[in-house]
Amino acid sequence: MKYSIRIFDADATVVDELKQALRNVDSIIAEQVDARSHWSPPGGIDVLYLPLAAAEPFGSRPVWHESLILPTTPEYQARGMPRFVVTGTGLLPNDPRGPAPEMRMLLSCIFEALRQFNERETVKLATVGFWARDLLEYRLRPGLSAIELREILLEVVPGLR
Repeated sequence: MKYSIRIFDADATVVDELKQALRNVDSIIAEQVDARSHWSPPGGIDVLYLPLAAAEPFGSRPVWHESLILPTTPEYQARGMPRFVVTGTGLLPNDPRGPAPEMRMLLSCIFEALRQFNERETVKLATVGFWARDLLEYRLRPGLSAIELREILLEVVPGLR
C-alpha cells in the first residue's frame, strides 16, 4: 500500500526546513498549522501518530518493538481527532540508542502496524499524520535534522521515493 504522510507544526522555520528536505519526496507534505495539542490535529488524516503517554486515553500500553493501532472515541473525534491513532513502541535495554536508530525503530514499527491493520480490516489507513516535534525531537534533544528524518523515511516507509 502506498502511504501519504503529513507532518505539521506551528513553527514556520521548522516547516520550511522540512519542506526543503522533503521537496523531492513523493507523498510527504510538511504544513504549518495553528498551535494545537496532540489531540487536535489538522483534518484529512486517517491515523495520527501519538507517543505512548499521549495515546493513553485510547488504551495504549508499551509493547516491545511493536506499535498499536487504536480507535479514538467519539468525544475526541468531535475535537478533530481521526478515527485511529498509532502508538509509539517500547525499546529494550540492549536496543541501539540515539536519534537515528530510535527513529528507524519507531517508524518501522508504525508502518508494520499499519500494514498488518490494512491487511485484516476493511477500513484502510493510508494518510498518516505526525506532529513534527514527535519526529524531530523523539525522546531526545538534540534530535534529528530534517535531512536525517528524510533519509530514515525513505529507508523505512514502503513506496516512498
